[in-house]
Amino acid sequence: MKPAAGPRPWSIRVACFLLLVIGSWTFWIGMRDLFTAQGVFIERFPWWSWNRDWTIVALSAEFTIALIPVTLIYVFARGIARWLVTVFGSIKIYMLLASVVDYWQRLEVLLTPLLVESAIYLFVIGLLFTPGARRWFVQTGPGGMTDVATFE
Repeated sequence: MKPAAGPRPWSIRVACFLLLVIGSWTFWIGMRDLFTAQGVFIERFPWWSWNRDWTIVALSAEFTIALIPVTLIYVFARGIARWLVTVFGSIKIYMLLASVVDYWQRLEVLLTPLLVESAIYLFVIGLLFTPGARRWFVQTGPGGMTDVATFE
């Protein structure tokens, strides 16, 4: 894959920055309170024997996975990453809304960060579909206008 050439539209810059903020925030909150993060992982994956080390590994893996769409969007202008962010962000928002009553009763402390994260995801999804972002994905992505030399 070749890196995309040219300046990035403001919407791409802001969207990638916000995705980095979400990934870093989640990683930082988990690392700040490993005991709570371990409890969340135990609740999600009860069949695994969780300890402090595995919690750090899982948090690092989540952060790395969060960087993949940022790299694909900002560096390589891959439109598929825009759709991945849209699909997985929508699923995350839906799951939050579906379980908001459960979170409200059990984990009131986590509700506000999750709502803020969901609002940021909605904003990022909107930014990835602005006219400037669409033109940039079409012009610089694979098969875009900057790859004209391959068709001559």
